Amino acid sequence: MSTLARHPDLAAAYMPLGVHLNFRSTLSDRVRELIILRVAHRRRSDYIWSHHQRSATAVGLSDTEIEAIRGGCLPDLFDQAVLDAVDELDDSAGLTDHTWAALSNYLDEQQRMDLVFTAGGYTLLAVAYNTFGIEPEVEAPR
Repeated sequence: MSTLARHPDLAAAYMPLGVHLNFRSTLSDRVRELIILRVAHRRRSDYIWSHHQRSATAVGLSDTEIEAIRGGCLPDLFDQAVLDAVDELDDSAGLTDHTWAALSNYLDEQQRMDLVFTAGGYTLLAVAYNTFGIEPEVEAPR
């Protein structure tokens, strides 16, 4: 976020959305991290992937599940529906009626809206981070 600090007006405009997506969303932490990691993979954002890989582990995603997100294939039907929705949003900038209805088997309307905004918000960040050349931090040796 130090990059945003160089543009205070932009930071002030973006931060409320970021707070909602990460802390006030109607989605579970697990679903949020599925979405973010899939966006990070598809948008080739190593920065977002590195940060949210740790977050995903903290909310209970296994290393196997995290790696499977890269391939876009998870055994749980709900998890797969989430990944498919992210892919569809990325491919066509929208969801078909079929996908929206499939998600309604698992998520209420506000949760589906939060899914769309989480995918879109992190796509925005991935594009910005990639454009500005923001790389993951190198961890200090222990």
